[in-house]
Amino acid sequence: MKHDQQHRHISATVSGSLSQNGVQALTAPQRYRVLRTVAFAVLLCAALVACALMSGCAQSDQGKEQTHAYESELMDKGTLKVLVSSEYPPFSDGGAEAMWGYDIAVAEELANRLGLALQLVPISRDTIIETLACEPSATASEEEKPDPEGDIALAALAITGERDEKVDFSSCYYVGNQAVITMKEAEQPSSASSARVSTDTALPRFVKPSTAQTTGKEKAPVTFENTAEFDPETTRIAVVKGSTCMQTARELTNEKLIIEYSTARKCLQALKAKEVQAVVLDLPVTEYLIDHEFSDMRIIERIMTGEAYGVALPTESINLKDAVNEALAAMEEDGALTRLQEEYIGNSY
Repeated sequence: MKHDQQHRHISATVSGSLSQNGVQALTAPQRYRVLRTVAFAVLLCAALVACALMSGCAQSDQGKEQTHAYESELMDKGTLKVLVSSEYPPFSDGGAEAMWGYDIAVAEELANRLGLALQLVPISRDTIIETLACEPSATASEEEKPDPEGDIALAALAITGERDEKVDFSSCYYVGNQAVITMKEAEQPSSASSARVSTDTALPRFVKPSTAQTTGKEKAPVTFENTAEFDPETTRIAVVKGSTCMQTARELTNEKLIIEYSTARKCLQALKAKEVQAVVLDLPVTEYLIDHEFSDMRIIERIMTGEAYGVALPTESINLKDAVNEALAAMEEDGALTRLQEEYIGNSY
């Protein structure tokens, strides 16, 4: 009890001394202990503040790194500008104000996963690669390089060596095939042609007889039953300009008889107008247009090309390509790509 009373007396004395006379009233050892305690508290607070600032800066710098990894390659900060085909259903269609289709849905999903706003730039499909690569027009000088119009292109573009020389491609987001289309109704084939068809139907694809028969009309002979009936010296075939269907058409007829049109619809309109006798198009496009607009036509052969479609990017967009590939891989893993394919393309094969 006496010890406690002495302790309280000493504490009261010290407190009184501090309040009345400040630090100067303390003995030298007491002042040293007080100053040491205050200094330690100040240093501790400073250290805590420094740690907080360093942590905040680190998080801020990390956020900037993640953003700059691909946003520095975009035309406009925070926006993904996507070149799309102005008319290629079911991949893209509907006009600038109401675009719809598989490619449009994939573009929307990509932009969402990258945390970017989406801006669609519909242009003619036969110029998309050149536009993305900023190639000068045929009449322009090499110094007159056009300004970029998009960050990426989504337009049912099959990955080919020729295209890969001009632009870069993401991983595959769809595997497509092709189809050969003719009119449903036309004249019946001649007896000679009918006899030949019965023996040629078992021929391998793209093997053509050397004595194909036609009706002698200047335009649109008989409706073909299969591509084995095509005469490479007379069969005119339409394809979309710049498409890989040109390679298939070359296997079916003489290249001088292949006519390029700017859109798939124009190819089928040419068939209806008897400007050509067959059309080669991508299979999903064929099925959509026959089902909705050209019911008087039919598919006579499906060509299983197994082409890998990719997102096209400028060759210098390395970080953006990585980000797109990462997003596509996630979409494949969580089923988003499959869901969108079923919604817009269905069971096309």
